[in-house]
Amino acid sequence: MKKALQHSVLTTAAACHLIGVTFLSGFVALSTVGVAVADPVSFGKALSFSSEQNTSYAPTDDKQAFSIDFNGLEIGLGRNPVATPIVTRSYSMVIPVSDADKGAEIPFNFQGYALCLEGVNAYAVFSVNGQTSAVSFPPGHDDSFVHTMKFKAPYADDLRVTIFLSLERDAKHADAEGYLNVSQVDSETNPVAAEPRVPDTVKTLKKK
Repeated sequence: MKKALQHSVLTTAAACHLIGVTFLSGFVALSTVGVAVADPVSFGKALSFSSEQNTSYAPTDDKQAFSIDFNGLEIGLGRNPVATPIVTRSYSMVIPVSDADKGAEIPFNFQGYALCLEGVNAYAVFSVNGQTSAVSFPPGHDDSFVHTMKFKAPYADDLRVTIFLSLERDAKHADAEGYLNVSQVDSETNPVAAEPRVPDTVKTLKKK
C-alpha cells in the first residue's frame, strides 16, 4: 500500500513536470514568433518620376534610407504692383520600394522654413499614397520646421509623394510679405534629426 502510494505521488509529480516543460516550450515558441521582425524596406536607386528637375535624390548604399534636397521648392508674397492674396505650388515624385510588408511604417521627415508677417498665414500638405498630413503657420511665425509623417503601408511597390504649399494674406495687409519652402525630405530606419536650414531668400527679406 505504501509503495503504491509513493508510486502514485511520483507519477503525479512527473506528469506535472512534463506539463510544465511542454507549456514552457510552447511559450518560447510563441514568443519567438511574436518578436519576429519584418525585413526593412528597400528604397529604389532613383526616382521613377519627378515633376521638377531641381531635385537631388540620394539613397544610402544599403537602400534602407534616403534624403532628397530641393533647389527652389518655395513660394513667396512680396510688394507687387498687383496685390496677390494667395500663392500656391505643388510638387510630386515617385520613389520605388521593395520589401514593404503589410503594416510596415515608413517615416518621412519634411524640413522647411516659413515666414509670415502680420496678415499672412501659410500651410503645407504632404501626401504619400493618399495618406495626408498638414502643418500650418500663423501670422508672426518666422522659423524653420521639421514635420514628421508616418506612412502605414497596406502594401506598396512605390511611394507617390505630393507636396502642396500655400501662402495667404488678408485684404488689410496687401503689402505684407511671406515665404514658405520645403528644402529637404528624408527617411531612414533610425532617423537622426538634422539642422533645418535658413534659405537665402529669407535672409534677404529680414534685411529689408
